[in-house]
Amino acid sequence: MIHHRFFLAAALGLLLVMMSGCAQNARVASTWHGDRVSEPVDGILVVAVGNDLTHRRMFEDRIVRELAAGGNTAWASSRRIDSTTPLRRESIEQAVRDTGARLVVVTRLSNQETEFVESREQGGIKARRRHDTPLDFFRYDYTLVEPADYLVARSAVNLATDVYRVETGALAYSLDTSIPPRDTRIEIIDEAALAIAARLRRDGLVR
Repeated sequence: MIHHRFFLAAALGLLLVMMSGCAQNARVASTWHGDRVSEPVDGILVVAVGNDLTHRRMFEDRIVRELAAGGNTAWASSRRIDSTTPLRRESIEQAVRDTGARLVVVTRLSNQETEFVESREQGGIKARRRHDTPLDFFRYDYTLVEPADYLVARSAVNLATDVYRVETGALAYSLDTSIPPRDTRIEIIDEAALAIAARLRRDGLVR
């Protein structure tokens, strides 16, 4: 009996290792434009380019919370710019003046790929991502499905992030973030925000 339990435990452990090895994680590549910063810069305005204010705010807030956890002062642009004001250079410059930000971190969608996975569950209403708004990968179309097989959309996205130094107005640093296929917008937002904040910290732009 002891040998049997040991074998089951070992087999389960091996299975977990194999499953974790198959999991796809976010990938981030960074590029400096000019000299690297000599020390972390405090005062960061976070800007997400998108048409949906709710999900734009979720993304910005997640990055701001992560930066604040490291001791940085940061602001979400969607909470500093009136919701009726278009997201333009002028409105961002005003937010910079209002907050005293020294860095502006701008993230936009650069690519999206969607795969459809067959699933078998009871019928209901399923969400499928729309493709008619390229700057906003958080929108959905809703369709009724039969109780038999149906296709579930899983989206992989690439995000481009540019970091500008307010004192010079110059592009200082860029990030390319790749999120592998995920089932929900919450997963995409959370994983991308954490990956971006972590790389900014690792490369010394923030604390």
